[in-house]
Amino acid sequence: AGGINITNNGTVLILDKNNDIILSSDGIQPILNFNYEKLNGIEGQPNNDLSNGEYVVSYISSGITDWKYISIISSGIYWEKAQ
Repeated sequence: AGGINITNNGTVLILDKNNDIILSSDGIQPILNFNYEKLNGIEGQPNNDLSNGEYVVSYISSGITDWKYISIISSGIYWEKAQ
């Protein structure tokens, strides 16, 4: 079974503690408002405007920097690969 190729099927963001997007894998600034403080665990799936069934959003925290790594994947692709 193959994994999800995030570079072709989604977006990865790096968010710093000031809510600035350090990097976006697709080169555009997404029209969403991630709040660093609401991503308060080491990892998780936050509730936000994209977590409405159309996309699966998840994040993990860096153990070295104050950055959060956020992935945004189409729910169709996510569930196809999960099966």
